[in-house]
Amino acid sequence: MSTPVKPKGTQCNDISTILTALKYNGDKPPSNCCEWAALSCNADGAVVRLWLSDTQLTGTIPGALGNLTSLQELWLFNNRLTGTIPDLQKLANIQVMRLYNNLLSGPIPASLGALTTLDSLDLSGNQLTGAIPDALGKLPSLTSLFLQNNTLTGPIPDLRTKDGCHLLPQNGGSSSTPLCFSGNNRSGKCYDGIKDTVKDCGALPAPAQASDQTADTSSGSFPTLIVGICAAVVVVLTVMGFMVRRRSRNVKSITVPTA
Repeated sequence: MSTPVKPKGTQCNDISTILTALKYNGDKPPSNCCEWAALSCNADGAVVRLWLSDTQLTGTIPGALGNLTSLQELWLFNNRLTGTIPDLQKLANIQVMRLYNNLLSGPIPASLGALTTLDSLDLSGNQLTGAIPDALGKLPSLTSLFLQNNTLTGPIPDLRTKDGCHLLPQNGGSSSTPLCFSGNNRSGKCYDGIKDTVKDCGALPAPAQASDQTADTSSGSFPTLIVGICAAVVVVLTVMGFMVRRRSRNVKSITVPTA
């Protein structure tokens, strides 16, 4: 039988503080929190994974999470957490952060840009506001980002993967693309991940050929309108001339009776 991992330092006290702030009402962790099913510890007794999704959390995300400096995965989705996302830049080893489908509000903290090991970030389905921080575009390990169904505004920053490829929505984004922004109030200029070009954030990129054809049609519309007007004027004048000549002939054919 293997010897249970001993928790490192104050890890279990930190977990207790975190659970209180989250308003967790489920089964409490044992005195050796590393034996609790909702988290995992490494061989040194440091918490590396915390899974509290679908556990009816109604509190706030505490800054004390930053004390779990070895944490690699944070799963808090499908709850009713409120408040803002705290400064978590001390999570120097975080790789996965799942906070989607909560009631989180306020801006996306720029401090998330300090999480250089972050590979996947999902903040979708909340009430986040403001602009997407440029700092997210500097995350060297990021491969997936989901921000849809918030009330984010402003331009989308230049986001690239660790391989230098654009990490951007394709045709507005979907669950199968590396980055999704749908359901927000985007504005300004954004990168088109398909064509590697700049486009308006508020509209899907049109095919280049269709765009050129539209431009050609619009450029020739004014001369066409002038020709049409001239033709109409000629027709009207012809009809009026015919009517005048006919009326003149009718007047000449009338015989004035003598007294």
